Amino acid sequence: MNTFEIEATNSTPSVVYNNEGKLIIKGRSFPENVDEFYKAIFDLLEEINTRVMTVDIDLEYINSASSKKILYLLKMLDKNPHITDLTIIWR
Repeated sequence: MNTFEIEATNSTPSVVYNNEGKLIIKGRSFPENVDEFYKAIFDLLEEINTRVMTVDIDLEYINSASSKKILYLLKMLDKNPHITDLTIIWR
C-alpha cells in the first residue's frame, strides 16, 4: 500500500498513513459532511494488513459527530486481526 494523505482544511484534519504502520490525524475536525470525510479513512483501515500500528491523534478541536467517527476508527483497529501491537497516542 502506498502512503495515504488527506490535506488539512479549516474544518478537517490532515490524515497521513505511511507504509510503516503509522497513522497521523492532526488539526481540527468539524467537517460539514462527517460521513464523507471519514469514509476514505475507514476504507484505508479495512485494507491494512500490518502487525504493528501506531495512531497519533492531535486534534485541537473535535465536534461530537467527529468524536463518534474517531471512536469507530479505534474500534476498527482494535478488531483488526492482523494488528497485534497497537499504540494510540492522543495529544
